[in-house]
Amino acid sequence: MPDKNEVIKCLRTKTIAAIPDKHKSSDNRRLVQELLTDRGRPVKAFFFEWQQDEKLNAALSRIPFSSSMKSLTGIREDLSGFFATAALDAEPGIPELVATAVSNDIIAIASDANYEKVVRENLDGKSHFLTKPTGLAARDEIAAKFIAENIKASRIGVGRLLLWGIGHFEDNLNYGDCLHQCLAKLDLEVHVFS
Repeated sequence: MPDKNEVIKCLRTKTIAAIPDKHKSSDNRRLVQELLTDRGRPVKAFFFEWQQDEKLNAALSRIPFSSSMKSLTGIREDLSGFFATAALDAEPGIPELVATAVSNDIIAIASDANYEKVVRENLDGKSHFLTKPTGLAARDEIAAKFIAENIKASRIGVGRLLLWGIGHFEDNLNYGDCLHQCLAKLDLEVHVFS
C-alpha cells in the first residue's frame, strides 16, 4: 500500500497522484478514503474509474458541497441510482468513495470512457475486449483526454487524485499507451503509487 504521507506530498503539487485499484483488495481504497477525509484537505478533485456519464457528473456537480448542508447518507441516497456495485468489488466501494468525496467538498468526476462507444468505435462490437489490452488502451486514451479537459476547465491546480484499475498502469502489449502515459502526452504529470 502506498505511504499516505508520500501521496499527500504529491497532492500538494501539480502532479496527479494515481492510486492503482486492485478492485478485489481494500488496501488502496481505504487509503483513498483516508485521503478524502484528511483534515488537511489534500484532495481537491477525485477522478475515478467509472463510465463517463453526463447525468452522473451533472448530479455530482449539483449536490451541495458541504457536509453541514447534506449528510453522507443523503448523498449516498442521491447517488444510488447511478451505481451498480460488482459482487466481488472491495469495500469501500466506488459509490461510498464518491459520496465521501462529495461530502468533503471534493470535486468527484466519473472519468472512464463510455463502454458502448468504445466497443462500437474501437473494438468492432467485441465487448469482451473492454478489459483486454486493446480495450484498455482505447479506454485510457479517451479517459486521459476527458481528465485533461476537466482539469483545464475547472482550473484544478493541485490536489488531483486518481483511483483507477491497476491494469490501466501496466503494459498494454503494444496496443497503445497506458493511462499515465496518455496523460503525460497531454502535458500532465502523473505519479503512479505502487
